[in-house]
Amino acid sequence: MDMQATNLNQALLAAMDRYAEQPCFQIKQGRNFQPVPYQQLQGQVLSVAKFFSAQGVVDGERVIIAADNSLEWMVVYLACLFSGGVAVPLHVTVAPDTIPLIVKDTEAKLVILQEPAHSHRLTEFCANHSLSLSIFTINQPTATSSSV
Repeated sequence: MDMQATNLNQALLAAMDRYAEQPCFQIKQGRNFQPVPYQQLQGQVLSVAKFFSAQGVVDGERVIIAADNSLEWMVVYLACLFSGGVAVPLHVTVAPDTIPLIVKDTEAKLVILQEPAHSHRLTEFCANHSLSLSIFTINQPTATSSSV
């Protein structure tokens, strides 16, 4: 008998376990779509959540996510929830000068960016305003990082 989930994270993990082999996403590769099963999503989410925790993301900590809708975005979003963080989603086309203001207003300590151009402006802003921030850029298939 399954235990009743008491929060969203438990419900998501239970669904990922229950439908482990079933596809939860279809990723376009060329003319074809590649299925991504729940089991794969779960592994990626738990790995990134562990990384977020190591970066100091705790309950209520804000994590800015500025990236296109993608599997990577969903992994980062769910990892944020699983680590206790609060996701602050931004559209990938947000002006580079706007992100530093949002970081300051939200007091985010971690930023995930798709556009490397945003990273330079944000690093400069944090250095000029004595803000501590970890910045990670999603560059498929690898990610780069900087800490200011």
